[in-house]
Amino acid sequence: MMEDTGEPKAKLLYLESLRGLAALMVVLFHTASVYFPAMVVGPPIATHSRFAHLFYTSPLGVLVSGNFAVAIFFTLSGYVLARIFFKRRDPKSLERAASKRYLRLAIPVLVSVILAYLLMKLGLFQNWAGVQLITHSPANYFQFEPSIGKAIYEGLFGTFVSGSGIYNPVLWTMQIELFGSFLVFAITALFGQNRLRWVIYLALVAAVLRTEYLGFVVGMLLADLLATADRRADLARQIRRCGWGLLATGILLGGYTTYGNPAQTTYQLLFVQGWSVVENTFFWHNLAAFFVLVAILGLPRVQKWLSWRPLVYLGQKSFSLYLLHQITLMGLSTYIFSSLIPHFGYTPSVAITVLAYLSLTLLGAHYFEIYVDRAAISISAQVANWALTGAQAPGLIAMATPLKLIKKLLSGYAKTGSAIKVRFEGML
Repeated sequence: MMEDTGEPKAKLLYLESLRGLAALMVVLFHTASVYFPAMVVGPPIATHSRFAHLFYTSPLGVLVSGNFAVAIFFTLSGYVLARIFFKRRDPKSLERAASKRYLRLAIPVLVSVILAYLLMKLGLFQNWAGVQLITHSPANYFQFEPSIGKAIYEGLFGTFVSGSGIYNPVLWTMQIELFGSFLVFAITALFGQNRLRWVIYLALVAAVLRTEYLGFVVGMLLADLLATADRRADLARQIRRCGWGLLATGILLGGYTTYGNPAQTTYQLLFVQGWSVVENTFFWHNLAAFFVLVAILGLPRVQKWLSWRPLVYLGQKSFSLYLLHQITLMGLSTYIFSSLIPHFGYTPSVAITVLAYLSLTLLGAHYFEIYVDRAAISISAQVANWALTGAQAPGLIAMATPLKLIKKLLSGYAKTGSAIKVRFEGML
């Protein structure tokens, strides 16, 4: 999901591809968590493969490092959102971006939650309990009685207010994405043209050093640093001297264990005593994401590689892929696996399952991006335009396919806004 900066899209294609690769890493992370949990959790979980422990104990883990991928998302958001302001030095661009942000995220999130609710009502997650006994996965999702009221509340509010994600577990990042975005908007609006802003940046880095929000701050700092052509050219010259080493370091740090203490792994010496396991994970993955982004911004050859059309396509579908994959993983893939395991061995069953599941999930993401994600971009832009200028948006209702669906779902529960509130309170 790339933001509109008003510049030629070609200049940002490599960043879109980076986001796509990060989304694919999240997919692989959750897939491994279900079928080869030792890859991401480590002992004493059953390995199912003699190679599984290598991913947990070595830099190979970067291929299934879901938290590193999330750190890339956050760092990219900080960079791209701040870039909107620093390229134009126009406060109105921040107002417009901030006005769009909630609906831009909420519409696809809500549709994904409604989809999960419908699949639960159809009983498509019922195979998970049996699969879990075979795979020994620690994941424990979709084991509750679904409620349409709670689903709608989660999609519109709960995800963003409290980080709730019971209907779609990946939604825990949406609260951080929304709050982090507004942190970037606020800091750039208040201090973006202040000579002392670098002091503010350093103070913010210190304040969020061990949290998920570090990525937003360093991304914003980088956008400011590269705001002028002279700065970009100077940084590019410096990065070319050490860019490949910086990229390699970022990738190696990205393999830092997502779950558990890194004792008995390649990364055990990196563990900072006095910090929690989670704080260490966030710090090293945010640092890794920062290194990777800096390297890519300064290495034209890497930018060219990342501008390869299939990677750009993956980037265009990344938000949709992110929102859909865990729903299809816990529903579709477990159904396929349950059908195969009585007739084939463990590894062949998993291989066929993952191939089929990934193919169908990518197909679903393709259409989700066309009919939901694009509509969300259009609707949020028109609503922002209406909110800021009062201009009418004649195409808003016609283009709002997700909102039409939501309206139909809500019509059975309430006829007015006050009635919706009363029903939500009753359901919660």
